[in-house]
Amino acid sequence: MNNLNYVILQSDSSFESQVTNPNTMYEVRNLFTLTQTHTIPNNCILLFRGGCINVPSNIELKMNNCGIDAPLYQIFNDTANIDIHAKIDKAYPQWFGAKGDYENDDTKAIQICCSKFKHVHIPKGKYKVTSTIKIPPGVSISGDCGTYEEFTLEDGIVRKDYMGTKIYPVQTAGEYFIDNFVFHINQKENTTNEVFYPFFPHNGEIKNLIIAGFGMNVCNGFKVGYSVKFENIFFADISQALLKNNSLYIDSFHIEKCSFTQKVNATVPVVDCGFLGDGFLMRGCHTFGTVRFFCCNGGAIEGNIQGSFEFHNCRGMKMFGGHLEVGNVLIESSNISIEDMFMWQNGGEENPPILNIYTSGSNNTSVVLKNISFLYYINGDQHGLPDNNDKSPIDIKIDSMTTLSIEKCYKVYCHSGNIGDNQLMGLTIMKEDNTLFDNFNNYSSYFSDSCHITTNYRINSSKRIETPRDATIYIMNTKDFTGNPFYPWHGNETKTYYYKALVMWDCKRKILGAIPNEYVRTAGKVGCIYCVSAYMGRNHSARIFRGEYSGSYTEFCDIHYAGAYFIVDDGISCGGGAFKWRPISELGSQATMDGTRADYIEYNGENIVVTSFTAMNRPPNYGEWKRGDKIIVYSASTSTKTEYCCVQSGAPGNWMQID
Repeated sequence: MNNLNYVILQSDSSFESQVTNPNTMYEVRNLFTLTQTHTIPNNCILLFRGGCINVPSNIELKMNNCGIDAPLYQIFNDTANIDIHAKIDKAYPQWFGAKGDYENDDTKAIQICCSKFKHVHIPKGKYKVTSTIKIPPGVSISGDCGTYEEFTLEDGIVRKDYMGTKIYPVQTAGEYFIDNFVFHINQKENTTNEVFYPFFPHNGEIKNLIIAGFGMNVCNGFKVGYSVKFENIFFADISQALLKNNSLYIDSFHIEKCSFTQKVNATVPVVDCGFLGDGFLMRGCHTFGTVRFFCCNGGAIEGNIQGSFEFHNCRGMKMFGGHLEVGNVLIESSNISIEDMFMWQNGGEENPPILNIYTSGSNNTSVVLKNISFLYYINGDQHGLPDNNDKSPIDIKIDSMTTLSIEKCYKVYCHSGNIGDNQLMGLTIMKEDNTLFDNFNNYSSYFSDSCHITTNYRINSSKRIETPRDATIYIMNTKDFTGNPFYPWHGNETKTYYYKALVMWDCKRKILGAIPNEYVRTAGKVGCIYCVSAYMGRNHSARIFRGEYSGSYTEFCDIHYAGAYFIVDDGISCGGGAFKWRPISELGSQATMDGTRADYIEYNGENIVVTSFTAMNRPPNYGEWKRGDKIIVYSASTSTKTEYCCVQSGAPGNWMQID
């Protein structure tokens, strides 16, 4: 539009008689009312400087490849019949009478602007909307970002409000919202079967808006036809923010940097993708409510915070790099990968599993979990967890048709606001009949590091059975050099207790390791923190004794703590197994802590070879042994080696010395 002629329209002549030449910029300073249908010539610009144009409903104004230059005031009547093919960067609802003051109804102005232009910008303000706005395919809408600013009401109350673009739906008599939705976008209206054009180009973008549903009992945001990108939208007090039309197949549906706060009484997902399609992307969103996916083939959920997620009959989807707070993930008959996540749930058995995986029909479900922390906050001085019992928060629930791959996934307890001060522990898995998956849980820290669970709850692990040497359990220094506890959030002892602990090299065979010195913790002090000096394998566990008097132990606990490092004595259910003090009488003859104590153990097929530097020079008097097992005892005082071989299986079996 270079080298245009410039004409100032005169008030004493009609608009139609003056706007007749192409390649001209027409300045409008006055009110003009059309008296007949008129077509503005090609390559013209209407420059509004205080004037406006009134187009009666029985007359049409056609703009052919023209431009509009106008400030934020009304330049057309809101019933204008205009056929616009204009070259403009953006149009404004103010051109059709929008005020953005929450007093006036701006529905019609926004609707006609969206109907006439491809790029609509809604400047900052509070826009009252009283019925559903229908956005045609290919239209993009943007608002203004703002800041929270303080202002004082007439009664002197200081309030804060967002000074950006806010849409306020308000239910009024005679007006209605279709299915309670404020916007319909890319919908084919008034047709029995909506038609979708695959891979439709330029499907529109909605960004930088607040949709506030405070004035309605039920308020929904957008019902979406085909592909749209939503960016930086804040849905405040909304029942359902986004609903993908189930009758349409959508590819490349994108949601980025949006926030969703759902009404308390809402019973539907805050985002429901319905029959989605392929290539979904949800990135950097903050969600209070459930996001539901159905029949999505390929897609990514990246860097989101809060909320719950449901995957139904999805394939090739990946969720990663997010922080799931007080939410759950449900996976049904889907192929999903979840990686590098931080999943937080309140402690306690009353809460559902963070991750629930099941299969419907004849489909199988395949899930990959990698580098995930299942987080449980500890509030105040208490754990917020079951104390001294067999209960442990359930992290995952699976059915017998699930294939689950786990790598570097752990349960994490930490003090509120101090996420860096935590301990990694094994996961706890529940079966579909609500019983614990003991084959996993008993060695959960070992399997949480790496394993593959196939159908019918079979476990495969590529990790070898370790043969650790010279491992013991000892009291960790619980204070730093300043005298402050390393773990001040641990519960304090209620009594004075004396402790001894040992490694049980083979928890099934009941083969004990060396016994360290006795330790005491007085009432009111931090509970014992035992540290395993070597990595423990899947066959290994820890046995701890305690009593109120030195040398007299009345309770014990066995912890299947394979692969873990720390053991805390104040009631944390850890390692997926139970941390429960039981009477020492349950041990029978083992209560004496006597007999062969292994310093390390090697596995040779069905048999074991135990090496001991601390045992008495005799065969074992307890434990379960198999024919062919061997014990090698080294005596430091005599520098001799004695070998024993089990010749008849039993507890402890029959042994003979090997010359």
